[in-house]
Amino acid sequence: MRGLLGFFVVAAIWDAFTTFYGTLAIFHNEYSLGLVDMVTKDINKTIASIGFSLVIVLLLLSAKAVVTTGWHIMFRILVGITFMYDVFTSYMGNQSYIIQSSESTVSQFFILLGLTLVVSGSTVAIPYIAAVKSKDSENSS
Repeated sequence: MRGLLGFFVVAAIWDAFTTFYGTLAIFHNEYSLGLVDMVTKDINKTIASIGFSLVIVLLLLSAKAVVTTGWHIMFRILVGITFMYDVFTSYMGNQSYIIQSSESTVSQFFILLGLTLVVSGSTVAIPYIAAVKSKDSENSS
């Protein structure tokens, strides 16, 4: 179980990075610039992208609490919108860093989509896996 949790943590870190990259590309309205160029072009957009990415990741990490504890429907909608934004920006980041092109073939699209869903879903899955791991360690002691 520890290996699975470790995999999802690494995937969530990549998710946070691709969300940052995608948000920064949206702020600059330019997807052809490299990361260093975008970061150095406007520090305010860089800081906003870091903050926004942290908010996205934290909302996704809290998705289990929002869904399972009966929070107001608006919080559930917010988590859903956050997940959709995360998938969109992660796809942009994965396309830029894995395919290294702004255009992809049909097969590349499906590979990127699968990777993006696993990576974006990992941030949501961490609290669920940690809860199972916690229950397993309580039962074994």
